[in-house]
Amino acid sequence: MEIEMISKNESPMSLIFNKKIEPVNLKEKFLYATFEVIAENGADGLSANELIKRTKSSKGALFHHFETIDHLCIESLHFFRTHTSFGIENDSSNNLEDYLKAVAEDSMRKQSNSHYMHLIHFFRDRAIRDERYRQPFNDLFEAHANTITDKVVGLLGTQPDRNLVFKKILFMLITIERASYHKALHQSVGFFDSEISSFLEHIIQSLKQV
Repeated sequence: MEIEMISKNESPMSLIFNKKIEPVNLKEKFLYATFEVIAENGADGLSANELIKRTKSSKGALFHHFETIDHLCIESLHFFRTHTSFGIENDSSNNLEDYLKAVAEDSMRKQSNSHYMHLIHFFRDRAIRDERYRQPFNDLFEAHANTITDKVVGLLGTQPDRNLVFKKILFMLITIERASYHKALHQSVGFFDSEISSFLEHIIQSLKQV
């Protein structure tokens, strides 16, 4: 798998992964095509025939690598967790305030991307209804939180309780996701500017006391 960091002017799929992704074998092509189809059309567009068309392969090849479409979807979650940068690993902020603001802005950017929202709705709905999706979906969210936690621990410059920092970051991410989803639906800029700014200040002060 060849990976290259991108600018914000790239394609919708590159923005979702935060990297250019070039599948290097047929299995990876199926995984990437799964994300493409879901991102573009949601659950309604996903079918074996569509995946075969996009990868220029066959049903035999598809089901050689994956037992079922559900198996393919679950594997695609692992693929995403392995290859996405979450958009914040390479952030150059050198203080806690700027970094957490960048995290919040990254969440807002993703929530305003319809392709990203198709993916989130697809996998979240299945995680609620099907336990096979639950752990991979939770692993993805926790990987995001762990990335942020590592950066925050470094920026604090002390030796904080990492587990406590992680819990605070999880709480922060859930709160920001709800607020940014609200903005994506209603374009309520004022809500984000006032409510989330106050919330981030509260989190920053809380982290400094860990």
